[in-house]
Amino acid sequence: SYEMDSTEFVEILKETEDYQEPTNVDVDIFGYTKDWEEISLAYRTSQSFTCEECGLQITDPFDRQYIHTHHKNGNKTDNRLSNLQCLCLRCHAQVDEYHRHNLMERGANRIIFQEFKDKYIDNDLP
Repeated sequence: SYEMDSTEFVEILKETEDYQEPTNVDVDIFGYTKDWEEISLAYRTSQSFTCEECGLQITDPFDRQYIHTHHKNGNKTDNRLSNLQCLCLRCHAQVDEYHRHNLMERGANRIIFQEFKDKYIDNDLP
């Protein structure tokens, strides 16, 4: 039976889309890359500020804060297109408990979520 060594394994890994060379990335205090705002805006623009989960489209430029760019794998420095997803606040909050708490219950986010809910979502939905 054949056993591959670690060098061969790494080469195979590199061929898969999910592999990313470890790098020292300059991040902000929240763990996002320094160019995250530009990347996020460009991605949301490319998706026409439309939630990829529920289809809600935000057309009012003043309401663009209600559409986020989500990192699917949770790695805030992995800005590959395949790892990004355009989500409205409600769908972003439904990703997991961390996102729900962060987007619906923490400080100013709670107020922003309520404004979003009042403007775009039926009042009986969480």
